[in-house]
Amino acid sequence: MDNPERYNALDYEMREELKEALEDAAKDENIRAAVIRGSGKAFSAGADIKAFLEWTPLKAMEVLKEVGTSLVISRIIREVPKPIIAAVHGYCLGGVFELAQACDIIIASEDAVFGQPEINVGLIPRGGGTQRLPRLIGEKKAKELIFTGDGVSVKDMAELGLVNKVVPPDKLMGARMLLTSFPGEN
Repeated sequence: MDNPERYNALDYEMREELKEALEDAAKDENIRAAVIRGSGKAFSAGADIKAFLEWTPLKAMEVLKEVGTSLVISRIIREVPKPIIAAVHGYCLGGVFELAQACDIIIASEDAVFGQPEINVGLIPRGGGTQRLPRLIGEKKAKELIFTGDGVSVKDMAELGLVNKVVPPDKLMGARMLLTSFPGEN
């Protein structure tokens, strides 16, 4: 995800690019695994609310028809027959947190913060978080995150079992980190 000025907020173009990249990775026999990461200071601050507010109803329908929602992209992640890794740093919020939940492995840097802040703008998680998150971290903690919109540290997410591995920020995208994530790969 590459829109660092907006903390990689997921807008129409980024949704389309992510969907296409995942579909291409699924078809390409030379790709054995895919890594989703964000550029700049964050994995992603979630949906681009500012962009959504500028859409007309027709534009919203076009987006849903052509690109889909976070739920559609999450489903694609789950259906790709290869490991999908979320390499998370900084913010991982809202719909993009739901995308990370759909990934096979989450490797996060020590500065990562996770959350479902949709309630703060009068929404609920619509990308599968209300179903998937309780299965991953337990009903009580999931309800707390969804009802309060509070952020949760990477340490807490690792203790809850959502994050597979926590690494220093400068090691997140290192080749050694990725190789050691797959036993037997050297």
